[in-house]
Amino acid sequence: MYGTVFKQNYGWYINQKQYKYGFYGNIGTQKPFVEEIPDHIFEVIDDELENNFETKTQRLQELRSKRRERNREINDERKELLKKYADPDNPEFQPEDIDGDHIYEIKQEYNDKPRLPPDEAEELEQLEDLIDENWDRVSTAIENEVREEFGHHEIGSRWESETVLYNIIESKYGDEYTIKRHHRPDWLEGLELDIFIEEAGVGIEYQGIQHYEVVEAWGGEEGLEERQERDQQTKELCREHGVELVEVRYDEDISEEIVEKRVDSLL
Repeated sequence: MYGTVFKQNYGWYINQKQYKYGFYGNIGTQKPFVEEIPDHIFEVIDDELENNFETKTQRLQELRSKRRERNREINDERKELLKKYADPDNPEFQPEDIDGDHIYEIKQEYNDKPRLPPDEAEELEQLEDLIDENWDRVSTAIENEVREEFGHHEIGSRWESETVLYNIIESKYGDEYTIKRHHRPDWLEGLELDIFIEEAGVGIEYQGIQHYEVVEAWGGEEGLEERQERDQQTKELCREHGVELVEVRYDEDISEEIVEKRVDSLL
Protein backbone atom coordinates (compact mmCIF):
# COMPACT_ATOMS: atom_id res chain seq x y z
CA MET A 1 0.00 0.00 0.00
CA TYR A 2 1.51 3.34 -1.00
CA GLY A 3 0.69 6.91 0.00
CA THR A 4 -1.12 9.46 -2.10
CA VAL A 5 0.32 12.68 -3.51
CA PHE A 6 -2.20 14.82 -1.64
CA LYS A 7 0.28 16.18 0.89
CA GLN A 8 2.78 16.97 -1.85
CA ASN A 9 0.18 19.10 -3.63
CA TYR A 10 -1.73 20.50 -0.67
CA GLY A 11 0.76 20.37 2.19
CA TRP A 12 0.89 24.17 2.42
CA TYR A 13 -2.87 24.32 3.02
CA ILE A 14 -2.66 21.61 5.68
CA ASN A 15 0.12 23.51 7.47
CA GLN A 16 -1.85 26.75 7.32
CA LYS A 17 -4.88 25.03 8.82
CA GLN A 18 -2.72 23.65 11.62
CA TYR A 19 -1.25 27.11 12.26
CA LYS A 20 -4.73 28.60 12.32
CA TYR A 21 -5.62 26.35 15.26
CA GLY A 22 -2.25 26.87 16.96
CA PHE A 23 -0.79 23.44 16.19
CA TYR A 24 2.83 23.77 15.08
CA GLY A 25 4.06 20.27 14.31
CA ASN A 26 2.05 18.61 17.07
CA ILE A 27 -0.28 19.41 19.93
CA GLY A 28 2.47 19.98 22.40
CA THR A 29 4.85 22.33 20.56
CA GLN A 30 2.60 25.38 20.75
CA LYS A 31 -0.35 26.46 22.86
CA PRO A 32 -3.39 25.82 20.65
CA PHE A 33 -5.92 28.60 20.08
CA VAL A 34 -8.78 26.78 21.77
CA GLU A 35 -11.34 29.37 20.72
CA GLU A 36 -10.43 28.64 17.08
CA ILE A 37 -10.59 24.84 17.24
CA PRO A 38 -13.84 23.50 15.72
CA ASP A 39 -15.89 20.84 17.46
CA HIS A 40 -14.96 18.08 15.00
CA ILE A 41 -11.30 18.44 16.03
CA PHE A 42 -12.11 18.25 19.73
CA GLU A 43 -14.27 15.19 19.05
CA VAL A 44 -11.21 13.07 18.20
CA ILE A 45 -9.34 14.06 21.37
CA ASP A 46 -9.53 11.75 24.39
CA ASP A 47 -11.60 13.02 27.30
CA GLU A 48 -8.50 12.85 29.49
CA LEU A 49 -6.78 15.44 27.29
CA GLU A 50 -9.84 17.47 26.35
CA ASN A 51 -10.49 18.21 30.02
CA ASN A 52 -8.11 21.04 31.00
CA PHE A 53 -6.72 21.01 27.44
CA GLU A 54 -4.91 24.35 27.75
CA THR A 55 -3.52 23.48 31.18
CA LYS A 56 -2.07 20.16 30.01
CA THR A 57 -0.44 21.54 26.86
CA GLN A 58 0.98 24.48 28.80
CA ARG A 59 2.38 22.16 31.46
CA LEU A 60 3.96 20.02 28.75
CA GLN A 61 5.80 23.05 27.39
CA GLU A 62 6.93 24.11 30.86
CA LEU A 63 8.43 20.69 31.61
CA ARG A 64 10.12 20.45 28.22
CA SER A 65 11.61 23.91 28.69
CA LYS A 66 12.87 22.98 32.16
CA ARG A 67 14.40 19.78 30.77
CA ARG A 68 16.15 21.68 27.96
CA GLU A 69 17.57 24.23 30.38
CA ARG A 70 18.87 21.56 32.75
CA ASN A 71 20.36 19.68 29.80
CA ARG A 72 22.28 22.80 28.76
CA GLU A 73 23.56 23.25 32.32
CA ILE A 74 24.78 19.65 32.52
CA ASN A 75 26.48 19.86 29.13
CA ASP A 76 28.24 23.09 30.15
CA GLU A 77 29.43 21.50 33.43
CA ARG A 78 30.74 18.49 31.55
CA LYS A 79 32.61 20.62 29.02
CA GLU A 80 34.26 22.67 31.74
CA LEU A 81 35.36 19.56 33.61
CA LEU A 82 36.80 17.97 30.49
CA LYS A 83 38.67 21.17 29.65
CA LYS A 84 40.19 21.20 33.14
CA TYR A 85 41.33 17.60 32.93
CA ALA A 86 42.76 18.13 29.46
CA ASP A 87 44.87 21.14 30.51
CA PRO A 88 48.49 20.09 31.31
CA ASP A 89 49.02 23.40 33.19
CA ASN A 90 46.26 22.51 35.63
CA PRO A 91 47.90 21.43 38.94
CA GLU A 92 45.30 18.69 39.27
CA PHE A 93 46.18 17.29 35.83
CA GLN A 94 47.34 13.68 35.72
CA PRO A 95 48.52 11.80 32.61
CA GLU A 96 45.77 9.23 33.08
CA ASP A 97 43.21 12.03 32.71
CA ILE A 98 43.62 11.88 28.95
CA ASP A 99 42.95 8.14 28.93
CA GLY A 100 39.99 7.33 26.70
CA ASP A 101 38.28 5.15 29.30
CA HIS A 102 38.59 7.87 31.92
CA ILE A 103 37.13 10.49 29.58
CA TYR A 104 34.28 8.13 28.74
CA GLU A 105 33.52 7.67 32.44
CA ILE A 106 33.31 11.43 32.91
CA LYS A 107 30.97 11.83 29.96
CA GLN A 108 28.82 8.92 31.09
CA GLU A 109 28.52 10.36 34.59
CA TYR A 110 27.04 13.54 33.16
CA ASN A 111 24.90 11.72 30.62
CA ASP A 112 23.31 9.78 33.46
CA LYS A 113 22.41 12.86 35.47
CA PRO A 114 18.64 13.35 35.65
CA ARG A 115 17.31 16.28 33.69
CA LEU A 116 14.20 16.49 35.86
CA PRO A 117 13.22 15.34 39.35
CA PRO A 118 11.67 11.85 39.22
CA ASP A 119 8.10 13.05 39.74
CA GLU A 120 8.37 15.63 36.96
CA ALA A 121 10.11 13.20 34.62
CA GLU A 122 7.23 10.76 35.11
CA GLU A 123 4.68 13.54 34.62
CA LEU A 124 6.37 14.63 31.38
CA GLU A 125 6.48 11.07 30.04
CA GLN A 126 2.76 10.62 30.74
CA LEU A 127 1.90 13.94 29.09
CA GLU A 128 4.01 13.16 26.03
CA ASP A 129 2.37 9.75 25.67
CA LEU A 130 -1.06 11.35 25.97
CA ILE A 131 -0.18 14.04 23.42
CA ASP A 132 1.35 11.60 20.93
CA GLU A 133 -1.64 9.27 21.12
CA ASN A 134 -3.95 12.13 20.22
CA TRP A 135 -1.81 13.99 17.68
CA ASP A 136 -2.24 11.39 14.94
CA ARG A 137 -6.00 11.72 15.21
CA VAL A 138 -5.88 15.52 15.36
CA SER A 139 -3.57 15.82 12.34
CA THR A 140 -5.76 13.39 10.41
CA ALA A 141 -8.89 15.38 11.28
CA ILE A 142 -7.22 18.60 10.13
CA GLU A 143 -6.03 17.03 6.88
CA ASN A 144 -9.51 15.62 6.25
CA GLU A 145 -10.91 19.12 6.69
CA VAL A 146 -8.58 20.34 3.94
CA ARG A 147 -9.39 17.33 1.76
CA GLU A 148 -13.09 18.09 2.04
CA GLU A 149 -12.47 21.70 1.01
CA PHE A 150 -10.74 20.50 -2.16
CA GLY A 151 -13.19 17.70 -2.91
CA HIS A 152 -10.90 14.78 -2.02
CA HIS A 153 -11.78 11.59 -0.16
CA GLU A 154 -10.96 11.40 3.55
CA ILE A 155 -7.89 9.58 4.81
CA GLY A 156 -8.64 5.94 5.37
CA SER A 157 -11.68 5.66 3.16
CA ARG A 158 -9.70 3.70 0.58
CA TRP A 159 -8.26 1.40 3.23
CA GLU A 160 -11.50 0.17 4.78
CA SER A 161 -11.39 -3.00 2.67
CA GLU A 162 -7.82 -3.73 3.73
CA THR A 163 -8.85 -3.33 7.37
CA VAL A 164 -11.77 -5.72 6.92
CA LEU A 165 -9.43 -8.20 5.26
CA TYR A 166 -6.94 -7.92 8.11
CA ASN A 167 -9.64 -8.40 10.74
CA ILE A 168 -10.89 -11.56 9.06
CA ILE A 169 -7.37 -13.01 8.85
CA GLU A 170 -6.60 -12.05 12.44
CA SER A 171 -9.80 -13.62 13.74
CA LYS A 172 -9.33 -16.84 11.74
CA TYR A 173 -5.62 -17.43 12.14
CA GLY A 174 -4.45 -15.13 14.94
CA ASP A 175 -4.58 -17.80 17.66
CA GLU A 176 -2.23 -20.07 15.74
CA TYR A 177 -0.05 -17.66 13.78
CA THR A 178 1.58 -14.24 14.21
CA ILE A 179 -0.28 -11.80 11.96
CA LYS A 180 1.64 -8.66 11.00
CA ARG A 181 0.29 -5.61 9.24
CA HIS A 182 2.35 -3.38 6.93
CA HIS A 183 5.27 -5.79 7.20
CA ARG A 184 8.62 -4.44 5.95
CA PRO A 185 11.33 -7.13 6.12
CA ASP A 186 14.82 -6.14 4.94
CA TRP A 187 14.65 -8.49 1.98
CA LEU A 188 11.71 -6.54 0.51
CA GLU A 189 14.10 -3.63 -0.07
CA GLY A 190 11.84 -0.92 1.30
CA LEU A 191 8.56 -2.39 0.02
CA GLU A 192 5.91 -3.84 2.32
CA LEU A 193 3.25 -6.49 2.57
CA ASP A 194 -0.18 -5.32 3.71
CA ILE A 195 -0.61 -8.48 5.83
CA PHE A 196 1.90 -11.19 6.67
CA ILE A 197 1.27 -14.56 8.35
CA GLU A 198 4.72 -14.98 9.77
CA GLU A 199 5.14 -18.68 10.64
CA ALA A 200 3.46 -19.79 7.41
CA GLY A 201 5.38 -17.36 5.21
CA VAL A 202 2.22 -16.06 3.54
CA GLY A 203 1.83 -12.45 2.43
CA ILE A 204 -1.51 -10.87 1.53
CA GLU A 205 -1.86 -7.73 -0.57
CA TYR A 206 -5.10 -5.80 -0.96
CA GLN A 207 -4.91 -4.15 -4.37
CA GLY A 208 -7.07 -1.06 -4.75
CA ILE A 209 -8.25 0.28 -8.07
CA GLN A 210 -5.13 2.48 -8.28
CA HIS A 211 -3.10 -0.68 -8.95
CA TYR A 212 -5.05 -1.37 -12.16
CA GLU A 213 -6.34 1.96 -13.47
CA VAL A 214 -5.13 5.53 -13.77
CA VAL A 215 -6.25 7.57 -10.74
CA GLU A 216 -5.24 11.22 -10.74
CA ALA A 217 -5.14 11.45 -6.93
CA TRP A 218 -2.59 8.62 -6.96
CA GLY A 219 -0.22 10.24 -9.45
CA GLY A 220 -2.02 9.60 -12.71
CA GLU A 221 -0.47 7.43 -15.40
CA GLU A 222 3.05 7.80 -14.05
CA GLY A 223 1.89 6.75 -10.58
CA LEU A 224 0.17 3.68 -12.04
CA GLU A 225 3.33 2.60 -13.85
CA GLU A 226 5.43 3.03 -10.72
CA ARG A 227 2.95 1.06 -8.60
CA GLN A 228 2.79 -1.78 -11.06
CA GLU A 229 6.59 -1.92 -11.20
CA ARG A 230 6.71 -2.11 -7.40
CA ASP A 231 3.97 -4.76 -7.40
CA GLN A 232 6.01 -6.85 -9.81
CA GLN A 233 9.14 -6.36 -7.70
CA THR A 234 7.20 -7.49 -4.61
CA LYS A 235 6.09 -10.65 -6.41
CA GLU A 236 9.62 -11.48 -7.52
CA LEU A 237 11.16 -10.87 -4.09
CA CYS A 238 8.48 -12.98 -2.40
CA ARG A 239 9.13 -15.80 -4.86
CA GLU A 240 12.90 -15.57 -4.25
CA HIS A 241 12.41 -15.78 -0.48
CA GLY A 242 9.84 -18.55 -0.44
CA VAL A 243 6.89 -16.36 0.54
CA GLU A 244 3.50 -17.23 -0.92
CA LEU A 245 1.81 -14.04 -2.09
CA VAL A 246 -1.97 -13.74 -2.13
CA GLU A 247 -3.62 -10.81 -3.91
CA VAL A 248 -7.15 -9.61 -3.29
CA ARG A 249 -8.59 -7.17 -5.83
CA TYR A 250 -10.68 -4.11 -5.03
CA ASP A 251 -13.63 -5.50 -7.03
CA GLU A 252 -13.83 -8.75 -5.07
CA ASP A 253 -16.18 -9.20 -2.13
CA ILE A 254 -14.06 -9.57 0.98
CA SER A 255 -15.40 -12.38 3.12
CA GLU A 256 -14.34 -15.37 5.17
CA GLU A 257 -15.09 -17.56 2.15
CA ILE A 258 -12.61 -15.81 -0.11
CA VAL A 259 -9.98 -15.82 2.64
CA GLU A 260 -10.43 -19.54 3.22
CA LYS A 261 -10.26 -20.23 -0.51
CA ARG A 262 -7.05 -18.23 -1.01
CA VAL A 263 -5.22 -18.80 2.27
CA ASP A 264 -6.20 -22.12 3.89
CA SER A 265 -4.34 -24.27 1.38
CA LEU A 266 -1.11 -22.31 2.02
CA LEU A 267 -1.01 -22.88 5.78
